[in-house]
Amino acid sequence: SAAPAVGEEGDRTGAAKAQVSISNEKFQKMTSAIVYYINRENNKGIDAVKWGDVTLWYLDTHEQELETEEELDRELDIVNKVIRRLLAEGSTLMYIGSQDDKDEDDRLIALHPSVDPASF
Repeated sequence: SAAPAVGEEGDRTGAAKAQVSISNEKFQKMTSAIVYYINRENNKGIDAVKWGDVTLWYLDTHEQELETEEELDRELDIVNKVIRRLLAEGSTLMYIGSQDDKDEDDRLIALHPSVDPASF
C-alpha cells in the first residue's frame, strides 16, 4: 500500500507543503507506540499527557536507532507530524482543554474515547 504523506500546512505564500514520506508500517508502529504510552499513563491515573512528553518518551525509547543529531531531528519531526495527523483525523487522539495559547509541546492530548488500546 502507498505510504501516507505526513505533512504540514504551507505558509501564506502558498509554498509547497513540507512532506515526509514514511512507510505505512512505520506510521502504524509510531501510532501504536504513541497509543501505548498514553494508555500506560492513563493506567497510572493520568487522563491527559503533554504533547512534548510523548515526543520525548518516543525519542528516548528509540535513541539506540538514532546515531546522529540529524537523525534525531528528523525522527522528532516525523513523530510530531504523526501526532498532528492523528489529532486531525480525530479518531485516535484528541486535545484536552483549550489549546489556543499553548505551544505545541505544552498542549494536552489524550486517547479518543473510541480507541481500544489493545487493538493497536
